[in-house]
Amino acid sequence: MTARCTSPSNATGLPAMSIPCGFTRAGLPLGLQLIGRPFEEARLFQVAHGYEAVSPSCNRQPPLVDAGYKTGLTA
Repeated sequence: MTARCTSPSNATGLPAMSIPCGFTRAGLPLGLQLIGRPFEEARLFQVAHGYEAVSPSCNRQPPLVDAGYKTGLTA
Protein backbone atom coordinates (compact mmCIF):
# COMPACT_ATOMS: atom_id res chain seq x y z
CA MET A 1 0.00 0.00 0.00
CA THR A 2 2.84 2.39 0.72
CA ALA A 3 4.13 2.38 -2.84
CA ARG A 4 0.65 2.99 -4.19
CA CYS A 5 0.22 6.04 -1.99
CA THR A 6 3.66 7.54 -2.55
CA SER A 7 4.37 6.62 -6.17
CA PRO A 8 3.19 9.94 -7.67
CA SER A 9 5.76 11.93 -5.69
CA ASN A 10 8.43 9.22 -6.04
CA ALA A 11 8.05 9.12 -9.82
CA THR A 12 8.12 12.89 -10.26
CA GLY A 13 10.72 13.70 -7.59
CA LEU A 14 8.40 16.17 -5.90
CA PRO A 15 8.90 16.79 -2.17
CA ALA A 16 6.27 15.08 -0.04
CA MET A 17 5.56 14.32 3.59
CA SER A 18 2.87 12.63 5.62
CA ILE A 19 1.54 14.18 8.81
CA PRO A 20 -0.94 12.82 11.37
CA CYS A 21 -4.43 14.22 10.88
CA GLY A 22 -6.76 12.25 13.12
CA PHE A 23 -8.10 8.83 13.95
CA THR A 24 -10.69 6.44 12.59
CA ARG A 25 -13.67 5.45 14.71
CA ALA A 26 -11.70 2.32 15.62
CA GLY A 27 -8.87 4.49 16.93
CA LEU A 28 -6.42 3.86 14.09
CA PRO A 29 -4.28 6.84 13.05
CA LEU A 30 -4.89 8.66 9.77
CA GLY A 31 -2.28 10.54 7.79
CA LEU A 32 -2.44 13.43 5.36
CA GLN A 33 0.08 13.42 2.53
CA LEU A 34 1.27 16.82 1.38
CA ILE A 35 3.05 17.16 -1.98
CA GLY A 36 4.92 20.34 -2.80
CA ARG A 37 6.30 22.05 -5.85
CA PRO A 38 9.83 21.27 -7.02
CA PHE A 39 12.51 22.60 -4.65
CA GLU A 40 9.94 24.03 -2.20
CA GLU A 41 10.70 21.76 0.73
CA ALA A 42 10.78 24.72 3.12
CA ARG A 43 7.26 25.72 2.12
CA LEU A 44 6.09 22.14 2.65
CA PHE A 45 7.49 22.19 6.19
CA GLN A 46 5.73 25.53 6.84
CA VAL A 47 2.37 24.15 5.70
CA ALA A 48 2.78 20.96 7.76
CA HIS A 49 3.79 22.95 10.84
CA GLY A 50 0.82 25.29 10.43
CA TYR A 51 -1.61 22.39 10.07
CA GLU A 52 -0.24 20.54 13.07
CA ALA A 53 -0.50 23.70 15.19
CA VAL A 54 -4.28 23.87 14.70
CA SER A 55 -5.06 20.17 14.20
CA PRO A 56 -7.76 18.79 16.51
CA SER A 57 -5.67 15.62 16.85
CA CYS A 58 -2.65 17.52 18.14
CA ASN A 59 -1.06 15.67 21.09
CA ARG A 60 -3.70 12.95 20.93
CA GLN A 61 -2.49 9.36 21.02
CA PRO A 62 -4.29 6.21 19.95
CA PRO A 63 -5.74 4.07 22.77
CA LEU A 64 -3.13 1.31 22.50
CA VAL A 65 -0.37 3.80 23.33
CA ASP A 66 -2.32 4.87 26.40
CA ALA A 67 -2.71 1.19 27.39
CA GLY A 68 1.02 0.82 28.05
CA TYR A 69 2.38 -0.32 24.69
CA LYS A 70 4.51 2.83 24.56
CA THR A 71 6.65 1.55 27.41
CA GLY A 72 6.73 -2.04 26.13
CA LEU A 73 4.19 -3.32 28.64
CA THR A 74 1.42 -5.58 27.39
CA ALA A 75 -2.17 -5.24 28.49
